[in-house]
Amino acid sequence: MKIRYSISLWNFTHYVFSPSLERLIEGIRSQGFGIEIWCRGSGEDDLYDAIGRRRLKPVLKGMTVSLHTSGTAVNFDTHKKQIDAAADLGAELIVLHSPNIARREALNELDVDLAGRVQQEAARVGVKLALEN
Repeated sequence: MKIRYSISLWNFTHYVFSPSLERLIEGIRSQGFGIEIWCRGSGEDDLYDAIGRRRLKPVLKGMTVSLHTSGTAVNFDTHKKQIDAAADLGAELIVLHSPNIARREALNELDVDLAGRVQQEAARVGVKLALEN
């Protein structure tokens, strides 16, 4: 089994100052780590939209990449946007939390229909989902 270590962009930006997102990612790459991208980070409001992905794609080339779901991922359209971003950026995995696939009115109750649709869409483009506690 091959173990690959990745640095969380969210955590890293809290401890390391970097003048740009590109320099920060290049610093992580130079240390031999992969990266877990978060929707927001390094002054960016949405790294999963078309503009954010165009900025990230060249600097992530050749790195192990995963995405962390945004806290607003509670509907299919938002999940699809993140799945599309993962596929576009070469990420094999999206990390999500149970409230991201829960019923809005009861965050501790799984929305089976939403979870199924999200899983099918991720599988369609070859992205895996990981549930974080």
